[in-house]
Amino acid sequence: MLTTKTRAGGETRPGSGGREAWVHEKGVPRICPRSLADHLGGRMLLATDLSPTSRHVDARAIELAQAAGAQLLVLAITLPEATADASHRKRLAALMRRARRRGIHVEAEVVSGDPADAILRVATSSGADVVIIGDTQWRDWQNAGCVSGHVIRHSPCAVLIAHTPASA
Repeated sequence: MLTTKTRAGGETRPGSGGREAWVHEKGVPRICPRSLADHLGGRMLLATDLSPTSRHVDARAIELAQAAGAQLLVLAITLPEATADASHRKRLAALMRRARRRGIHVEAEVVSGDPADAILRVATSSGADVVIIGDTQWRDWQNAGCVSGHVIRHSPCAVLIAHTPASA
């Protein structure tokens, strides 16, 4: 598991930009002098439903992909009873344009079905280095929402949870 923290008292290491990566190994966190972007790998999977609440997570994924120089695969998930309508496709196209304007190689896939299963299937088949997912209920990894908790427990790669304010 990888998290970032600002050192207490605002003290930072030179060149860290005020942030350090804390890498948890065998339950013991250790400080890693590299930035979070250095740990993210070359292929990021953004799982999104393209709703207004997911915009915060979508923007963070684009920022991280740009900082890491990574490819971004956008997995747009619809519920089984829904289909990707014109407004859904329009929001997906807009997200992809924003990423491309920042120089990110971006691909998209639209799937319908159980979100957790779809995320895990695509993360495995695409060879993703990290899955980026939002969660409005996030408190800690043991109390994550149903979808993000399932993804955390079964993911073949790192999972980055971006807290999504419920009122976003």
